[in-house]
Amino acid sequence: MKDRRLQGIWDASQIFLTTVEMIDKGHQLDLPLLLEAYVDTRRRLTKQIAQIAAAQFPGAQAELSEVTRSVQGAIDRELHRSGWPGETLRIEHYGKTHALLLAYLRLRQSDFASTFELRLLVGDQVHTERRLRELRDLGFLIERTRSAGQDGYRLLGYSPDLELAVTRQLMLMSKRAPLGSPAKGHLESLIDSKEMP
Repeated sequence: MKDRRLQGIWDASQIFLTTVEMIDKGHQLDLPLLLEAYVDTRRRLTKQIAQIAAAQFPGAQAELSEVTRSVQGAIDRELHRSGWPGETLRIEHYGKTHALLLAYLRLRQSDFASTFELRLLVGDQVHTERRLRELRDLGFLIERTRSAGQDGYRLLGYSPDLELAVTRQLMLMSKRAPLGSPAKGHLESLIDSKEMP
């Protein structure tokens, strides 16, 4: 292999092909063995692809952290302007899966990326689509769409819409705030006074 990063993919494929050849030499098809080999190969391939993908975007987490700092700063200013006297309200953490998905969608430059493709990118995680929706809460315009019979997503702009991000984050903070708390009341009145983007 010229590119050593691809060696794990090659190895997993060879193991699967060896198993298929072994099954083919038998007198009848051993379906459980074939399924076991497929599941093992898929797990190995997914792991290898996720490692390669993570290495392709070394600055992705730092870029996403910069976005979250900008959104947090805008929220702090909005709360200060509205007279909020309480503690600082923090946005949720956005992790490496969010960062990798965003970096990949940015790489695609508004092109369609299938849901299956995005799941493989992040190691076949079951919450991939949720993580994409959560990126919308940071103001990223991510469109869910279909192409060639497949579900997928498209990033409609490289930079987030800060006003949209602030509104969505305030709504999330309001949902998390305990009923009847000063934070909940203040956030709800602030949201009601904002024009929804």
